[in-house]
This record gives sequence, C-alpha cells and structure tokens, in this order.
Amino acid sequence: FGAANRAAGALDARLKLDSANRSQRASREAKLVQARETAAKWTVLDGMLGGSGGEKFRRYAQGVTLRRLLAAANPHLFDMTAGRYSLVWDVASADASKLLPSVVDADRAGEVRPVTNLSGGERFQVSLALALALSDVSGAKGEVGNLFLDEGFGSLDAKALDCALDALCRLRLDGRLVGIISHVAAIGERIPARIEVVKIGAGRSVLRLPYGEEKSRLGGIRGGAAQPA
Repeated sequence: FGAANRAAGALDARLKLDSANRSQRASREAKLVQARETAAKWTVLDGMLGGSGGEKFRRYAQGVTLRRLLAAANPHLFDMTAGRYSLVWDVASADASKLLPSVVDADRAGEVRPVTNLSGGERFQVSLALALALSDVSGAKGEVGNLFLDEGFGSLDAKALDCALDALCRLRLDGRLVGIISHVAAIGERIPARIEVVKIGAGRSVLRLPYGEEKSRLGGIRGGAAQPA
C-alpha cells in the first residue's frame, strides 16, 4: 500500500500543478487579448496621426477645422447656387492632401466633383461662400462686423450675381458692414450707397461721393471707367 499511496500523492501533485498552470495560461491569454485590442487601437491612431514629422497629425487637425469651415460655408453656397452645390472634404480624393474641398452636385445625382472642375463663376461663388464662412468662424469669439470684397463678380452671370448680392444683403441686414470693390455696373444698380472713382486723365481721378454731385480731386489715383467702386 505504501507504493500505491506514494503514486497517488504524486498524481495529486501533478493534477494541482496542471490546474495552476491552466489558470496561469488563461490569465495570460486574457491579458494577451486585451493587449492586442489596445495595440489595434494604437495602430489605427498611428495610421491617422502618426509620422515622425507630425504631418498626419497636422492634416488631421487641419481637416477638423476645414470641416467646420465647410459646414459654415454650405448655407451660403446653397443660397447662391439655388441648392445645387455643397462642399465636402473627401479624404479619398486626389486633392485631399492639399486640403481642397470637393463639391457635391445635387443636379447630377449627388456626384462629388473637384472644385477645379467648376466654371470661373462657380469657383467665385465657392470662394465667396468660404470667405463668408471664415468671417463666421473667426467671429465665434469676437464679432467680425466688416467684410470687404475686391472684384470677382464679373465672372458671374446675371442670375448668379443676383444670388450672390442677395446673400451679401442678408449679411447687411444682420448688422455687418459689407464693402464691394467692383467694375460691374449691375452692382451699382443694386447698391445705392457707393463711391465712384472717375478717371479724368493725366494719372488723376476724382471720387464721386454718395448722394452728392460734389467731387473730391485726388492726385495719383488710377481708376478705370466711371463705374461703381
């Protein structure tokens, strides 16, 4: 019986050791699963923000700001294009690395198009919408009360020009001062409060003040034809 008891004791010790080993293995496997899940998260994060030079992180941060800017620009662009265009940042597009937005064309079943595919007048509308949005975003912590636009309206047809001016008039009704510098005569017909620069020759021009016939003579100001400025 002594030999049998010793054999039974040895088997019992082996069973206890096996049980302890199994418990330790299960604990290590659970930790391994958790470590793999954590590594997967860091791998995704590295793909989005990694890089020794910080380029990916800069692009990510700029993308967040760009999306905020596009969200503010889309209501303006919607009004100016009668609901046809809206802006998105398509990370899969060829222009994504340049932080150039793409245009969603509602008249073409929501097709996403590069802004370089637009006409000159349409690109001006996009630029104007972005400028208006920039003033909205910049004014989040402080009021931006003045907006000045220099040219660009000559690339718009009559309908697009009316839509753009309507958008600017709404800003004026909101209490903002909007100044436009342009040679487009149709703008003068819509904006009575204006100052005209009239060329008189020899490198001299005069300013025709609003609501008055009196002219102020200035030297060295070069102007075009007598159009609204």
